[in-house]
Amino acid sequence: MPSRQPSMTEQKLVILYALDRLGLATADQLLRFMVENELMDYIALHLSLAELDDMGLLRKLPHALGVLYAPSAKGYESLQLFKNRIPHSRATRISETATGWKQRFREEKQVLADWETTPSGEYVARLQLFEGELSLLDVRVSLPTREQANRFCQRWPSTANELYAHLMQMLGED
Repeated sequence: MPSRQPSMTEQKLVILYALDRLGLATADQLLRFMVENELMDYIALHLSLAELDDMGLLRKLPHALGVLYAPSAKGYESLQLFKNRIPHSRATRISETATGWKQRFREEKQVLADWETTPSGEYVARLQLFEGELSLLDVRVSLPTREQANRFCQRWPSTANELYAHLMQMLGED
């Protein structure tokens, strides 16, 4: 027996419901959540996000990770009016898994690391630490090799808070 295909309306409601439970999320984070929970595929997600945006049902907030999505006031109102159209099994799956994902997304938004190659052939690692939307630390380190740049970026998430605290102590002492 073939599985039932959700309507576009249902897909949009699922996105609004997921964002309501997850909090702010990038399109990539939302995609991982949807795919791993077998709620939606890439194309359906991006088509639905574009339509929700066109309808004014989403807020888009700039962030170092890219655009963060959240339901707009109109989106929350629509969700409250029509959330009973989301199948119970899908709503339950979102509600049961959202807490763990929300924490993961929060951590991803707090500590960022990336590197790029300069025209002179050096590698620059950009290491960032946020508290909410406030940037606490934004450091660019010039490094001679790609391996070092990768290593800095890989180690940054586990050391960022400790290094920030050390920096505050060292620079803040009298």
